[in-house]
Amino acid sequence: MENSFLSLKDDYIGDYDRASWYVKYNLKVCEDYPSGCAEAYDKQRKLIGYCGYTHRGANIFKKGMRLFDENYKPKATDYPDNEWNKYVKEHEKYMKEVVKEGWAKDVKDAKKKCSISDVIPFAKRGNKIIKTMDEAKKAAINLSKYLS
Repeated sequence: MENSFLSLKDDYIGDYDRASWYVKYNLKVCEDYPSGCAEAYDKQRKLIGYCGYTHRGANIFKKGMRLFDENYKPKATDYPDNEWNKYVKEHEKYMKEVVKEGWAKDVKDAKKKCSISDVIPFAKRGNKIIKTMDEAKKAAINLSKYLS
């Protein structure tokens, strides 16, 4: 396919813009999951993690972050108090915005439609802390599947 970005096994990854995005962010095709997961490198060309992505978003996962799990239910005991309190405040603000934009009729309705997960970054949504690059890759693939 002319003007297409392909994996070594000829899996379609995207167009010229997707290839340019890979170059801009020091990414390399992950042959295990070529359309949705990329190896992420620093400027010295050292592997630092894996990027999970779709047209809807992206996140690089590294050791020390959490292994993304779309079914994870955050709880206060999973986070330091200051971090959890920040998420609670962001969630309250988010619910007010949901009502203001007309996606919910009132805050009570917004509470039914919105989860605190909506304001917690992808790299902080999961029970397990990433300890290996294989786990970072798994988190990236999980995110890609979630966003597709």
